[in-house]
Amino acid sequence: MENKNTQKRNGKENNAAHEAMQVFTSSTYSSDVALFKKLGLETFSKIPSNTEYFVGEVKFDNGSKAKIWVYPMPAQFWKIEVFVSESNKTTKVSTGSGTLCDFWNTIKLIADDMLDVENTEFKK
Repeated sequence: MENKNTQKRNGKENNAAHEAMQVFTSSTYSSDVALFKKLGLETFSKIPSNTEYFVGEVKFDNGSKAKIWVYPMPAQFWKIEVFVSESNKTTKVSTGSGTLCDFWNTIKLIADDMLDVENTEFKK
């Protein structure tokens, strides 16, 4: 059982940790800047952690489109919706932490209708 001093101290520690997470901000990784420019995306800065931020939309020559969001926690996680014009379907991609460059070749394959992902759910 915690006494009132322990509860008070833990409360202050939890508040300090919560406040620290709120003041953390994220910017475009330096290794992504060239890709952002090539894709016509604006770099971002001072995005609060734990906040989904819409980066922009990329249009491919074949008519496909990719909508891109980043979720900094402080590492950056990506959510990308790819509309594939050739097959007229949308593929949603969620990544682990990394740069957009880490995942962009896979996004291009999806947009070119060269890679498709099927998610199957098994019930017990």
